[in-house]
Amino acid sequence: MTPPQSFFMRPQGRGWLILCGGPADDAIAARAAALVQQAGQLVVLAPSTKAREVAEARLAECSAVCGLPGETVILGSPRGEEFLGEAAMIILPDTVSAGEWAKTFEESGFGEGLLLALEDGAVVLAEGRSSEALGEVIEAEDLGAGCGWLRRAVVQSHYEAGMACLAILKRPTLYRLGLGEHAALALGPQGQVEVWGEPAPTLTLGAEWTR
Repeated sequence: MTPPQSFFMRPQGRGWLILCGGPADDAIAARAAALVQQAGQLVVLAPSTKAREVAEARLAECSAVCGLPGETVILGSPRGEEFLGEAAMIILPDTVSAGEWAKTFEESGFGEGLLLALEDGAVVLAEGRSSEALGEVIEAEDLGAGCGWLRRAVVQSHYEAGMACLAILKRPTLYRLGLGEHAALALGPQGQVEVWGEPAPTLTLGAEWTR
C-alpha cells in the first residue's frame, strides 16, 4: 500500500513534485508533462557551466516528448530567476552529485526560486542524484544536509535491492526512499501519491518509526 501524502511531508504548493530514480524515460516524462496546468515553458537546470552541455542534451530529449518549448538555465545566471518564474515544468537532470546540487542551490539562492515555482504551480521533476539532494539527509555525502524538501527522508536513487543505508541507522527518525532506475514517486498538491514505473519505490523506516 502506498503511504499517504502526510507521510512524505513535501513543500506546499500548487505544482506536482516528482522524484525519479534515474533519468525519466519517455513514459514518465510524458506523464509529468500531462500534469502541467499553466502556460509556460520547459526549463532544464544546469548546476554549473560545466554541466550545461548535458542539460542541453536532456532538454533536446524531453522537449519533444513533453510538447513544450524549452530553455536551459544555469543556476546563478542573471535571468535564471525570471525563467523559473515563467516555467510550466522544471527538470533537475542527473548531472552531478547530490551534494553538489544541494550546495549550488544554497549558494546561488535558486532553491528559493524553485520553491516559489512549485508553489505557483510548476511541475518539478528531479532525476537521479538531484532527487537525493531534495531529501533531508544525503546518504552518498557522508550524511550531509540535503535541501529538506522531503522532511525526514533520505532518498537513494538508482536503487537496487540490498543497498545499505547508514543514515537510518545513525538517525533512526529518518526513513529511506529507494527509487529504482525506472521508477518515480509523484506527489501532488492535494495529497495525491502516485507510483510510476517499475519496480515500485522501497520504503525503509528508521527504528524510531516502529516504536
